[in-house]
Amino acid sequence: MEKQVYLFELDSVRKTDEEIIAGQNALYDEVVLNGNIVVLTYNQLIDSRGFFSLLTEEGYQEGLIELFKQGRIRISQYGDVRSIAQYLINTIQPDKKFIYSALPVKCSQKHLLALIKRSLIYSDLSEMHSYMDGDGDESDKGLKELFVEVENGVVKKSSLLEEMDEESALRKMRSILERLSGLVATILQLGTLDDIYVKPRLISEYDDLKMHDLIRCALKLEYEDTLWKSAVSIIRSLDSYRDNCDNRSVYLRELKERCHDFTEAGGISAFQYAEAIINLCYNYACEISICNISKHYNVDELRGNDMPTFGDDFRKRLEQDWHGGINADKRYLTDEEICCSEFNDIRHKIPDVVSAARYLGKVENTESGDDICRYEYNLESERKSQRREMILKIFRELMFTFFYVCLACGLEDLANRVQDSFDVLDKIIPHFISFFLSILAVEIITGLISRKFIRHDIPSLSESLNNLIALFKDGKDIIFREPTSYWNDSGDIESRECRNEASAIEYVVPREIKNYIRYRNDDRNKSLFVESDIYSLVDVNDYITRRRMVMDEELFGHRYGIVYDSPYNLMIVDPIKSGGGLRPYERVVPAVGGGGVVIVTEHKGNFVLLRQFRHAPRKEQYCFPRGFSEPGMSGIDNGCRELEEELDDVVLKSKMKLLGSINSDSGLTSGTASVYLAELERYSRREDTYEGIEDILEIPVDEMDRYIEENSLDDGFTLGAYALYKAAKSQSRRRRFGYRRYRRSRLHRKQLRVPHA
Repeated sequence: MEKQVYLFELDSVRKTDEEIIAGQNALYDEVVLNGNIVVLTYNQLIDSRGFFSLLTEEGYQEGLIELFKQGRIRISQYGDVRSIAQYLINTIQPDKKFIYSALPVKCSQKHLLALIKRSLIYSDLSEMHSYMDGDGDESDKGLKELFVEVENGVVKKSSLLEEMDEESALRKMRSILERLSGLVATILQLGTLDDIYVKPRLISEYDDLKMHDLIRCALKLEYEDTLWKSAVSIIRSLDSYRDNCDNRSVYLRELKERCHDFTEAGGISAFQYAEAIINLCYNYACEISICNISKHYNVDELRGNDMPTFGDDFRKRLEQDWHGGINADKRYLTDEEICCSEFNDIRHKIPDVVSAARYLGKVENTESGDDICRYEYNLESERKSQRREMILKIFRELMFTFFYVCLACGLEDLANRVQDSFDVLDKIIPHFISFFLSILAVEIITGLISRKFIRHDIPSLSESLNNLIALFKDGKDIIFREPTSYWNDSGDIESRECRNEASAIEYVVPREIKNYIRYRNDDRNKSLFVESDIYSLVDVNDYITRRRMVMDEELFGHRYGIVYDSPYNLMIVDPIKSGGGLRPYERVVPAVGGGGVVIVTEHKGNFVLLRQFRHAPRKEQYCFPRGFSEPGMSGIDNGCRELEEELDDVVLKSKMKLLGSINSDSGLTSGTASVYLAELERYSRREDTYEGIEDILEIPVDEMDRYIEENSLDDGFTLGAYALYKAAKSQSRRRRFGYRRYRRSRLHRKQLRVPHA
């Protein structure tokens, strides 16, 4: 019985040559020698240097695809990611700060990322090939433009052009494109295959065994080792550990940041060892999240305190991964960098995956069946059975080759006998021609037989002769090769795990809706999603509701979620309950907290207004200075900053006063602007036209109403700020008037209490 296995050796963080060799050997041993099915995660295939760098090797891509066709390698779906192409597109989204992948691409190379995305979406490699195959100055120019980098809004040339001479850089760029083309071609070919995916496991089955749970389980283990104790202490001190984080990258970044200031016993090695523990726990989490994987331990132990088989397995794997700390500096706490190094002297150490694909038959669907047995259960007998089956297949092909050669020799002998009987034929047809015709006849006959019985893998003469050397080599490898597969014989190897329940991906949530759900669940944004009976928001955490949103987008062309974001604003389309369905309701919210500020500027009894060209209405307006608030700054500090940006040589008479707050367009925006009064001692106009400011106008305070009546002022923020100004002045007058009345009444009462003389 074929077991489904997950290989820790193929983890994407294993990037050294030695680790790649070990991973490919483990893959070969599981598929060829053990006859098992290797289930990969998306990141093992896409983010791994092992696969990425090998795809351009002769025959590797074809062999890998053949193993997928046969069901010997499969991919585990996760979340709502249905395909490898979808995973890669998500990986290279433009909002990514770093691409955690073996892809030799930076997040700042926007042109190149867009090219990869187009190639995947449109299943078209011609544009990529046009850069690879071009020649001449124009082609080189286009290639350099493709690799430009954008950082902080500034476009600069590729870092490759700074690291090496131009000719070498262009050669490197074409090499990168060649490898990217091989990856995209592989993904597109795999996308046409049936039954290469394993459905996601039902989350409720392992919701208590996420990565942070497994880290806590691992830290319960007790090993008498100083390095272990130091690493455990480091992990427990991490913010990501205390926050129950399930993202490996967050742990690794924090470890790298903290290791620079570490001076206690153990030094840098303790941090490297801590990373090895985190990586191991990540792989356990991946293994548990995949349906029906045969494991090396009893998974039920993880829900209790006694973990004998898991403890032994963890210790053995940790010792194997740590490997005495050899090359630890190259394997742990490394910088996040582009890696596109090629294999040179290790190619002969990597097993022949093409041969493996040739001898293996197609595996039937394994999504139903008995309970899941331990990996070690019946392992030796299964290995012997698989080896015997492989040797028989090789022997069968050798017999076909022997039979075809005998057939050719028999035909040649028959032809010679005929020629000897007829002297004329002997003169007309030389022996070498008759031999050639005999071989041709055998090739035609065996070719017809091969095509007729294609499902029975009967080779033709040419195929048999072509594979003859490979047959002897493969036979030697299979007979004498000692399997290097990891195994753990502790505990009861006959124990079984209940078969996992799969959860089919019924729909894919668009990125805009995912960002909206994340934004809405953030406690800092609660005030933006206050519930109301009038415009009732749907529960986006509900599975059925999310599906309705996706269906609504597809059926009616609506769009939900954060449909646009900039450093200043977010365009949000909320799903609102409407009858028995949904309807979209859009609004604009500030990208940073605090909204904005409006400053009512007064100078010597006049209001100071800016004549400014506004983009939204596409016209000039008179308005008070205003702008977005900067996070971390107080309202007064934001007001002072705006004045300094929009006016020159500003001197205030006194501290600015808060007048109130306004929302200029509550039908579209949620942003609230704080209004301040600033009395200016002096100011001057900026010489440049900063933010479209063309002129400054001073209006006497008592003339403001006339300007409004004449429709010379129509800026909502300015009108709202002026209303607050008038209200503040009116309140001030009322207070003064009330105080005078109070003084008069007190004086009057005192006079009444004075006795008559």
